[in-house]
Amino acid sequence: MMLEKHAGVAAYLDAVCAHIRCREVHEQIRMEFLSHIEAVVEEEVAGGQSEQAAIEKALRQMGDAAVVGRQLHKAHRPRTEWGLVALVSLILGIGLLTLHSIQAQGLLENFTAVLPFQRTLVWLFIGLAAAVGLYFYDYRKLRKRSAFLYGAVVMVLTTLHFTGTGYYGKMYLILGPFQIDFSGISPYLLTVALAGLFCQWKWDAVGFGKALGLLTLPLALYFFNRDEGSFLLYLVAFLVLMALSGARRSQWVSFIAGIGAFAGFVIFSDPRYPQVFFSFLNPAADPQGAGWLHVRLQETIATAGWWGHGFTFSALWLPEIHTDFIFPYMLYTFGWAFGALLLTAVMLLIYRMVSAARMIKDPFGRHLILGFTGLIGFALLWNILCGSGLTPGIYISLPFISYGGSQLLINLAATGLVLSVFRRKDLIRVDEMNPKKN
Repeated sequence: MMLEKHAGVAAYLDAVCAHIRCREVHEQIRMEFLSHIEAVVEEEVAGGQSEQAAIEKALRQMGDAAVVGRQLHKAHRPRTEWGLVALVSLILGIGLLTLHSIQAQGLLENFTAVLPFQRTLVWLFIGLAAAVGLYFYDYRKLRKRSAFLYGAVVMVLTTLHFTGTGYYGKMYLILGPFQIDFSGISPYLLTVALAGLFCQWKWDAVGFGKALGLLTLPLALYFFNRDEGSFLLYLVAFLVLMALSGARRSQWVSFIAGIGAFAGFVIFSDPRYPQVFFSFLNPAADPQGAGWLHVRLQETIATAGWWGHGFTFSALWLPEIHTDFIFPYMLYTFGWAFGALLLTAVMLLIYRMVSAARMIKDPFGRHLILGFTGLIGFALLWNILCGSGLTPGIYISLPFISYGGSQLLINLAATGLVLSVFRRKDLIRVDEMNPKKN
């Protein structure tokens, strides 16, 4: 029975949908209502009623279109995780305040042609535009492109190794006037790809072998490109998504053994790494050489006090205070209380992202949020610990705070995707929640 084109039925469905602002659910609601109306009409016609009388009875049973439409609007209204928005805004504000104070004191001697604070504002507006765009974008479309995205990222990383422009040993992608830290943003892109691949992953022998390949290929490229930060970030995101996808205990043991063997190879293949590790354990053994940085970090943290020293930081005291060591600068200038505020905001941000993920029934969306939580949470905590001298010297920028347009853009884009998933948490159809039907 085809009632979709019946004038009375079509008018009723239009009237219901007119009260529902979220157009993404209109088709779903039309199909569900149409199915119910057809069932009632078939029953009434079988009982001897005319089709027109059966349709009128079915529509009366559905209820007043305006009332039903308003109820459905409440049920299917897109949701915004305002707590997450507020925390990201707070951390962004802390970053802008800190970067402005660094620039105002003239502590960035290498920046003669550009003003980092003003440049950060430009990237902030670009990043916010990307976040808003992704908030409205249907993130589910990315799932079908997971394998392509993974392959594209690996291909660009490979090309970067041979043709990229080096800066302090790290390779950058040059596109016209823009110098892009593609290696730095690639763990985020790979997280999207892995979230799509792992939400239906089969952890049998073949699946285990494929997963091993998905892990080791980017890690090898990060190693050859001397990007230890991205190496750690991708490893963390991979392990988070591996845990979510249901890997077996024996496979975990194999993975950890493999990672340990790879780490051993990395450490002993380059004399820098043992030096970094031992200088971290005992910086006082060589305070003017390998341990110099850790000694300076410990002195900076220890002497900061609760309210800091104000704007008295010396330009030669610590390097890279606008990126890797922006946290010790913040403590020295604004004090431990300011650091405690930042740490509290970071912990709350991680908590809100995990809480948001627990509300998501779509496996891809849940994997996406928790993958980003692993990335952003690890980067935030690692930078704070590293800036406090509590980890070996493998440096990762402080998300939303450190200077760097590419990093700011990708962190805001990730936030936009997380909000996009949360926005649709009540809009996912039952068949979309079951991977076997996709």
